[in-house]
Amino acid sequence: MTAIHQHQCPLCSGPNDCGNLNNNETSCWCRTEVFPDGLLQKVPQALKQGCVCQRCVLEYNKVTQDHSK
Repeated sequence: MTAIHQHQCPLCSGPNDCGNLNNNETSCWCRTEVFPDGLLQKVPQALKQGCVCQRCVLEYNKVTQDHSK
């Protein structure tokens, strides 16, 4: 498994736009987001130092919502 940079999402390897890494804690999108346990369980242990991106959170929520209908 390849290591990723802190600014990369551990699921899609895209940019995670984490304001916390840029010392911009008050405006980070993740401050108001809910990260479902099921999504976080998809992150491999070796990659847990990276923040999941908003796109992956939204996509996961959409897929799980579609399956619950």
